[in-house]
Amino acid sequence: MVPKVHQSGRSFRGVTEYCLNDKRPDPKPRDPDAPRQRREQDEDNPSWTRRVMSERVAWTQTLNLSTDDPYKAARAMAATADYSQELKQLAGIRNGGRRLEKPVCHYSLAWREGENPDRATMVAAARSSLVALKMQGHQALVVAHHDSKCAHVHVIVNRVSYEDGRAAKLSQSRLHLSRWAERYERYRGDIQCGRRVDHNRRRDAGEAVYDKQRQSAARYHRHKEISRQEIPDGRNEKEIVGAAIQRIHERRAWNKCQAVLEEGLERLDPKHTAAWSKLYSRQENEKMKLEADSNSISGRARVAVVQRNWRELYDAILGKEEVLSSWKADLDQHHRTERAELGRGQGQEAAELDRQAEAVYQREIAAPLPAEEVTREALIREIQPQMERLEAEGVELSSITSEAAPDPYELAREREFEIDRSRERGMDIPM
Repeated sequence: MVPKVHQSGRSFRGVTEYCLNDKRPDPKPRDPDAPRQRREQDEDNPSWTRRVMSERVAWTQTLNLSTDDPYKAARAMAATADYSQELKQLAGIRNGGRRLEKPVCHYSLAWREGENPDRATMVAAARSSLVALKMQGHQALVVAHHDSKCAHVHVIVNRVSYEDGRAAKLSQSRLHLSRWAERYERYRGDIQCGRRVDHNRRRDAGEAVYDKQRQSAARYHRHKEISRQEIPDGRNEKEIVGAAIQRIHERRAWNKCQAVLEEGLERLDPKHTAAWSKLYSRQENEKMKLEADSNSISGRARVAVVQRNWRELYDAILGKEEVLSSWKADLDQHHRTERAELGRGQGQEAAELDRQAEAVYQREIAAPLPAEEVTREALIREIQPQMERLEAEGVELSSITSEAAPDPYELAREREFEIDRSRERGMDIPM
């Protein structure tokens, strides 16, 4: 597992466009004397061609959002960040300091080359990493790519909380993710980066350690001079069977969790869309009415009387610009507060749906796995992608693939091969 924290940004739309679209190839040389219009319409120029939702996007997943549309999710996160001051007022928090300039937190999680984790495993890892960063309750978008040798996901998180408008701190995010990645590998029983283990041990001892060899996940796996320091995990054949059964169990639990999420999003998405449409329509009518009242003496007098601002009545009748501007500013601020309140309520509903789905996942994981779901064929499918690597490590798989071998589920039932769920105590790695 290789986590990488990207630079914080200002635009949710920009990072979402990058994650959902193809990368732009290097543009070919263009004739500087050619007309600008002709250059921009040149379809053969790869710098002007970009496929949308291309082959490199495997799937997307939203967290604590009431929509599964990634573009709507980006707009919702941008709106939450924009209304941070109003959200603080609604939560009773004193406004202080300047508005957050870079609300976008963006990082990626990459698995080892040759690993093919399924969607359940990747989403669970993304959720767990958010817990490590103390942003598990924040709005997030997970985008999985398969355009490189390493399976990886991009996690786009809104630093601004929809509950109170406060921003999460990212000063120690790289260290937090480094420790989380070590725990994740230990939990999976396969330490892949020995240098990280040594660095974290030295940091825990109070030593200042800086990893000068930190690079992107692709270069980290590609260059031989900084290749990963692997530690043999020493797993035997029966432990491999237990890990395969665990993956089957996780996928079964994820399917039920995802069903709850999909059912809830089908209910919440149209409901929330209709609420926003109704709010925007009413607010637009109120703006038009104020504009119409501002153009007549009787209308200005009526607005001043309704606001009970008798001191401004005379100035309003005269149509002074500062009075009319203050009315428009007050109405705009009132509308912003209404939108922030609606977004906060919808965020709470989306977070409650997410908690219900997580409860279903944990309940299914805690329940015993039915024996009929663990067959020899299912186990072979689970282990097949790892066959070459396991055989290179000297692991014997004969009893799993041989016809004369005992039932694999019976092997897993033996006490020494049961999945030890006590390992996750005190850890933020979900099953």
